[in-house]
Amino acid sequence: MRRLRPFRSDLLSLMLLLFLPLLWFGPVLFTGKTLLPYDNLYTFEPWQSLQPGLIPHNNLLSDLVLENAVWKLHIQRTLAGGEIPLWNPQTFTGVPFLAAGQSSALYPLSILFYLLPLDAAYGWFTALQLAIAGINLYLLGRVLRLRPLAALYGGVVFQFSGFLIVSVVFSMVLAAAVWLPLLLAVIETIIRKQEEKGAASFRPIPYVIAGAAVIGLVALAGHPEFFYYTLLVAGMYSAARLGIAWKRISTQGENGLTQRRKGAKAQRGEDLAEKRRGAEAQGEEGGRRTADEAPHVSRFTTHAIRNSQFAIRISKLAAWLLVLALLGIASGAVQILPLFELVNLNFREGSASYDQVVGWAWPSRHILTFFLPDVFGNPSHHAWFDLWNGRWVPATVNALGERTDTIFWGIKNYVEGGNYVGILTWLLAGVGVASSMWQVAMSRRDQSSVVRRPSSALPPATFHLQLATPTFLFSALALLSLLFAFGTPLYALLFYGLPGWNQLHSPFRWVFPFTLSMAVLGGIGLEQLLRLGIGDWGLGIG
Repeated sequence: MRRLRPFRSDLLSLMLLLFLPLLWFGPVLFTGKTLLPYDNLYTFEPWQSLQPGLIPHNNLLSDLVLENAVWKLHIQRTLAGGEIPLWNPQTFTGVPFLAAGQSSALYPLSILFYLLPLDAAYGWFTALQLAIAGINLYLLGRVLRLRPLAALYGGVVFQFSGFLIVSVVFSMVLAAAVWLPLLLAVIETIIRKQEEKGAASFRPIPYVIAGAAVIGLVALAGHPEFFYYTLLVAGMYSAARLGIAWKRISTQGENGLTQRRKGAKAQRGEDLAEKRRGAEAQGEEGGRRTADEAPHVSRFTTHAIRNSQFAIRISKLAAWLLVLALLGIASGAVQILPLFELVNLNFREGSASYDQVVGWAWPSRHILTFFLPDVFGNPSHHAWFDLWNGRWVPATVNALGERTDTIFWGIKNYVEGGNYVGILTWLLAGVGVASSMWQVAMSRRDQSSVVRRPSSALPPATFHLQLATPTFLFSALALLSLLFAFGTPLYALLFYGLPGWNQLHSPFRWVFPFTLSMAVLGGIGLEQLLRLGIGDWGLGIG
């Protein structure tokens, strides 16, 4: 127990991140209810005749009972018959099944669907995936040097974000989306360790294996779009961090070289004087000139060698990250290769123009939902409050006179528009960005104005500025994600510039990296406040 005492805060945080989803989905997990929207079947015959007039909350949820649940049943029955579910004979005259991937048949946690009753399996799968989401974000926060409380906040924001909560009806989305924070944590660890070693050699083999395993899990989740997002975001993050690492290692090398020059200055001066005396005694003026020029030649040569060493180290680090990606793709090849073959027969190729795809992005008025998630109503609400008469009135028709039983009137489906991360997260993200900008500005103006916190063992600049890099990177990612999600002209870079992106018709799914970024920025903002001395509020996990 004494060995675990230093990790007490981390263990408490991880246990909480595991427990919260179980508590949230407790009615489904422990009372016999299910996440499957069986009421949506009443919009189709023969079930419609049993409940005429029943209108489901959201027609998009029908995908879960008409497709996903049926896929799971097909896997169960095929495996029970001693066969591999390669083919689905129930759609038209038959279609490839395992190659399509979205059944998540090979995803490790899908074993729940093969061991538990289907009605119960969806609840446990969802709760555990959200727990993994929170834990992975927590690990990313800790790698970014957030204290446990700040990392815990980021983990809770991510696992209960609007994006993940509305995605519970799509198990393959949940399976794929929860792993990106862990992949970024592995990449950050690899690059940071090289920064700490400077120009020294570093072989991150264990971390490369771990990162490859994460990519393999995303591939096996079976959602090609989120696999693409994961690789793209990880690639952008790696490129940015490698550039920053090159600058840091070069600066460290130059500083070290400067210190060594200062330390050897006296000795070099004595040697130079001695050589000059010897040259004068022998009448050799050329000897003095050579001695004067030697330090300059040596300095230039040393600088060139140092730059070459730094470039080699960063190039090797980039090669390791490329190996990580290739090994990850290889580990998921059992799903990726059949999917790649099937994609060539996909009807989506050229099925939608750029203008059509951009038209499916979020409308500008959707900005309001970042702060008021139900500003356009909620499909699960079936009445509105009449302030004049002081009573609830059931919804019967909408503003167009169409029959309805819900108050939802948004342009985007509620599932496709989920983006809420909490107003507090926005405020904390603002604190994090403003604090980092101010600290960088003050550091550049006057390094001595940055005061070291007495309890920290870090140098003054390092302690206050270590959060500047992740703040900049995740702020940029959040902003870029919003520009893509709202279908700005910048989206053309993806549609025309990346292979296969024209088959992805959902710009709004950039809410995925946006949500991750906001969770990290919220944690950074809380960390900045804690560093100002607010404390851990007595929670024992500060």
